[in-house]
Amino acid sequence: MVKMAVVTQRYDFNLKKTMISKSRRPGPYLNLLIVSALFLALPGSSNAQMPADASAAAQELVRNYMEKLDSAPDSVFQSDIEPYFLLILSKAQKQEYLSLPELLDKRNFVRHYWTAYDPDPLLPENDRLLDHLLRIAYARENFSAQKKPFIDDRGRYYIRYGKPAVRYSDPGGIRRVGLFSPTYYERITRFLYNFKNGPQRMYSVPANETWSYENVAENFLVHFVNKGKEYQEVKSLSEILLTRRRAHMAWHWSDLIKRRASVSPALSHAANAIEQFESDLLAIYTSEFATGEKLSRNSAHEKMITTLEEGEEPVFEARKIEPDASYTPRIARTELPFYYSLAQFLGTEGKTRLEIDFFVPVEKDPGAYHDAEPIDTLYYSYSGLFRNRFFQPIQRRQKTQVVLVEHDGPDHFFAVERLSFLLPPKSLEMTVQVMDSTARRLGYRKSKISVRDFSAPALQLSDIQFYRMAPDSQQVIRKNGLSLAVYPSIRILRDEPLYCYFEIYNFKNAGIESAYEVSYEVRTDRARIGLLEKVSRFLNREKEVSLSLAQAQDVPGDRAEELIALDLSSLPGGKYILKVTVSDTKNKQISVSTEKEIELE
Repeated sequence: MVKMAVVTQRYDFNLKKTMISKSRRPGPYLNLLIVSALFLALPGSSNAQMPADASAAAQELVRNYMEKLDSAPDSVFQSDIEPYFLLILSKAQKQEYLSLPELLDKRNFVRHYWTAYDPDPLLPENDRLLDHLLRIAYARENFSAQKKPFIDDRGRYYIRYGKPAVRYSDPGGIRRVGLFSPTYYERITRFLYNFKNGPQRMYSVPANETWSYENVAENFLVHFVNKGKEYQEVKSLSEILLTRRRAHMAWHWSDLIKRRASVSPALSHAANAIEQFESDLLAIYTSEFATGEKLSRNSAHEKMITTLEEGEEPVFEARKIEPDASYTPRIARTELPFYYSLAQFLGTEGKTRLEIDFFVPVEKDPGAYHDAEPIDTLYYSYSGLFRNRFFQPIQRRQKTQVVLVEHDGPDHFFAVERLSFLLPPKSLEMTVQVMDSTARRLGYRKSKISVRDFSAPALQLSDIQFYRMAPDSQQVIRKNGLSLAVYPSIRILRDEPLYCYFEIYNFKNAGIESAYEVSYEVRTDRARIGLLEKVSRFLNREKEVSLSLAQAQDVPGDRAEELIALDLSSLPGGKYILKVTVSDTKNKQISVSTEKEIELE
């Protein structure tokens, strides 16, 4: 058993589809993978509600992989884990991995990679790793080879990029060139080649495939040809042909491209160019037949080869830069829409208090109500996770919420919940997630966030939060003696007051001793106005809509909590910016501002 050592090296990852062939002899780890994968959805399926047993199998599959990563003998690591892992690395990552001197370092690299690329670390299973394992199992069954790692070139691409957008399969065999109908073939052979060394009307190819990954990169195509017991990648479709004589190859090659015209835009353009050349050729032939003139024997097929090479050039160019490996969500599919807002405040012990408000749109389902059950019950779970640059968890929070949807209530509303965190002021990775336990739907977001540092002695403002007077049915938050509720929508109603809350810090240190002024300005958000609306306003000479007010008050101490009710009823619906400025009443140079977007209905 390999003992795990303390990780002394950190790897800087730039974060920017199931069976095993019985004819092979997979290692003990891959035998486990076979059993586990039986419970999971096949690649490309749309299993919106994964059964509990499948989810449990996914967790078991991922967990056993990580255990094998730590404890499997070196020979098992090198045969069952490493070859497939190398397939998904970028060029720079592969160079870094191969430069590591010890297998223990490589094991740690693999572990850290999966931690870094976990799309939703709030889930019990690493969905990126799960996708990788299912792809391996599918490739071993469907794209098998005799030698290690027991997959052909198609399997390599499948593990790296998943299911292609389009997969064209040609079983091979003998076929006729489409252009060479009996009438045209006789005439073209007679007048272009004088029946001597004319192109072969029939041609034969082995089984072959073309995979289009337009979902990964533009013009990204891969061609494969059957070489006995496995498929190998070829650069050009011309390499599939059994003949290399140019007089034959030109017409056979063009026929292969035309048969694949629907696979990708690049091949469609190439097929159009081929058909245009063929039309021009037939037109020239008709003219020459009338005058008795002849074309050069080589001119037709050489010009065709030039057309073919130009047609495949975009594909060659696209392959010069290898796209990063792709990922197909298995469980971490964002199917539940939600919104969230962040607000940061001065915390305790030099940390920052960060509050996340979640908004989940809820629509009443008429079919869910019965006379005996006038209320439908929904269950939501809200989660948040912060990790440092080494992807180590800093803090995690979770809340569950029961939402009662009344028969005679509104048809549309937002379920609202808040999570609070106490975090160090630094750059962190944030993951937020909402789970609808009733419908088994998931929504999540992952992003980088800079946690603010409030330790400086200068005058500072927190972020702004929006509230409304709390109805009896909503959770109450006490602010400055009032019972409020988080504003339950991302759009603001104009017919009720909008309560704005924020905090001010460091009056004394900033030099404000007696009184300070708070000014509020609501102005049109020009950056979010569409071009047509801007033109309309200019032509109609409309002035920018704005609202402003200011109030002065005594300094209460070194910090203050501010709450104001704004009357926005005079403003038309649209997008605005609320700007709050705090300044010294005696020295306007001592000031600080913050802004927040508003959208009025």
